[in-house]
Amino acid sequence: SQINIKDLVRQAVADAIPAEMDRDISVKLSAEGDDLAVSGDPVALREAVRNLVENAVHHGGKSAIDVSVTCNGQHIDIRVADDGPGIPKSLWPEASKRFFRVSDDESGSGLGLAIASEVAKSHGASLDFGFEVNGFFCVTIKIPTVRSTTA
Repeated sequence: SQINIKDLVRQAVADAIPAEMDRDISVKLSAEGDDLAVSGDPVALREAVRNLVENAVHHGGKSAIDVSVTCNGQHIDIRVADDGPGIPKSLWPEASKRFFRVSDDESGSGLGLAIASEVAKSHGASLDFGFEVNGFFCVTIKIPTVRSTTA
């Protein structure tokens, strides 16, 4: 089915941010355009985005999380960035595998990125890692846009 991605991301962010936290953290959500639509399973996509935001909250962001939705015409990027240490580049190939954790000291099951990656693949999308110029670590789901057909 066709999904309004801005609404889906907004709901996923709201679901992922705990009502109370042990630190002050700024969460910013920005989305460009009005009719950003993708086709797929809204429950699975919302869960994938929620997992990325939860990872940023629990394992990444010291004080800032930045979630954005942008479109370049061919695909929509759902980007979750934080000011934490990120995942070392050498570990990126392993990061979306089940039970991956950066260190044994970390809490969590190691399934969040694996689930997000599987959901991305099932939607013809990719899950990409990177560091931004401001030093933020980011995880991006690049999902194909809905192609309108004319009769």
